Amino acid sequence: LIKFKARMCIAGWGLIQGIDYIENYTGTAPIGDLYLLESAAVLFDMDVFEDDLTQAYCHVPMPPTPSGDDVVVAPARGTQTYCPDTGKLEFLHVQMALYGHPAAGFALARGLHDRLLNRTLQPNQSRCPFSFQQCPAQPVIFRASFPSNSPFHGEFFTVWINNDNIRTYASKSISRTAYTIFRSWLSGAFNITGTGLPLALQPPQTCLGVEIAYSKHCTTVSMPAYIRKSIAIAGMSQCNPAPTPMIEGFQLNKSMGPQSDADRAAVLVQVNKMFHSAILQQCGKPFSRWEQVVSYFAQHVSTIGWIAKQVGVTISLAHSILGRAMSNPGVQAFQGVKRLYRYLQGNHNLSLTFRIASPLEWATAQRPNFTMQSDASFADDQHDSKSQGGYLGWLHPRMAPCYWSSNKSQRVLTSTTEAETHHACKAAKHAMYVTQILQFLGLHNGRPIVLQLDSLSTVSTSGAIIRKFTPKQKHFHIDDRYLVQCVEDGTITTQHTAGKPPSLGHPGLGFPADALTKPLDAALLRYYSPALQGSGDCFKNCA
Repeated sequence: LIKFKARMCIAGWGLIQGIDYIENYTGTAPIGDLYLLESAAVLFDMDVFEDDLTQAYCHVPMPPTPSGDDVVVAPARGTQTYCPDTGKLEFLHVQMALYGHPAAGFALARGLHDRLLNRTLQPNQSRCPFSFQQCPAQPVIFRASFPSNSPFHGEFFTVWINNDNIRTYASKSISRTAYTIFRSWLSGAFNITGTGLPLALQPPQTCLGVEIAYSKHCTTVSMPAYIRKSIAIAGMSQCNPAPTPMIEGFQLNKSMGPQSDADRAAVLVQVNKMFHSAILQQCGKPFSRWEQVVSYFAQHVSTIGWIAKQVGVTISLAHSILGRAMSNPGVQAFQGVKRLYRYLQGNHNLSLTFRIASPLEWATAQRPNFTMQSDASFADDQHDSKSQGGYLGWLHPRMAPCYWSSNKSQRVLTSTTEAETHHACKAAKHAMYVTQILQFLGLHNGRPIVLQLDSLSTVSTSGAIIRKFTPKQKHFHIDDRYLVQCVEDGTITTQHTAGKPPSLGHPGLGFPADALTKPLDAALLRYYSPALQGSGDCFKNCA
């Protein structure tokens, strides 16, 4: 159990909410919140610690069924016992939460949160030595509040929980003492693993599928092993690298897929040729059914999506465009997959870098101004005329973004102004979420989040400090009015930013969010990569 991390599990995939269980919440958060904390740790020179709960769910009782009865399970084959009197199979009453049951994650989250907040403690449970507050916007983030007579008063001490993983961020001046006290209590409340040392003094650790490496004033997040494995599974370990995830001007939509049985048969033949070795390795023989082709395409898009979500800002657009063909992939779609793997072949170490030349002092330094960029194309999907858009969000302009997104609009937008406004409103919604977290963590400087747009029309209408009416806006959806409300409330300020880099003879220093809305050429992608993945050589206009 210890060596191979084996766990006792319940096969709970057939359970129904409301009949077999009540809650199925699991205490997890977007990975961008982790990157926000890592950015803050670099910026203010904090120590980061990590602990894991062993056999996590077993630390808390299994919640009863909606009827109040115990959860009852039948033992797996090979472990079953029978009543000696009746000969009937004996069932087990589950006392402690187990992996696989939908309610187990909720039970663990509630148990952890209760212990941190000293809420509904049992007589035999010790109180947490620190007074924690729970973030209203993101319930897996907790910040310690120290009284004025405490030696830790005014310092930063925050806990981030992802299921059974607990990461602690603390001001360096108090980290060793405060964390020792906290960990001593934690180890008494739960069985935990971990060295108790700052992660900067340990080899790179894995969290949420990414490898996090610490060095002086720098944190790097990558997943090279997963990227290499993904390329190998696609049978492309020996392929030539490509300079971009997509060729410039690449188009893909649902209508470009096969339209008849003959078309589908032709695509099947081509896919068997394009991924010959990989398909034989995976299935033992070539595909013979169309359903296998669709499933195989979905498998690769899902793999690419995991990389894009965790570390791949530069491939987020490519992943979104490939997703357009998910239900009906044609040869072009598979060519797009191969092109993206070729790009990853030359970027095994695709990473996010959070680096600062000179850290700030937490107690006295000015808090940074969180900055976002939003951009949109117009009707670029030629099948349904919907528009691609995306946003980026940085805690500091010399670091990688904490948040990013590239998605197609869910409805048709009738002008470039509406497309820019629609996707800017999505960015505004996320900015409001980030504002609440920054305020809770003491990272908010009291000023509005800056939302940069390359659309002067959107800035002059939706971004104005007074509501305006123009005929081209009269049909805007209620969501598209949200940005106006945020600007009026003073929580967001819009800023027009020239969208072309100086190398092209235009004013301004470029607009990195372009990479989330249209395929770029190699030179422009290289120019924007420091702002997209982090290195500090670009994006000077946000300083």
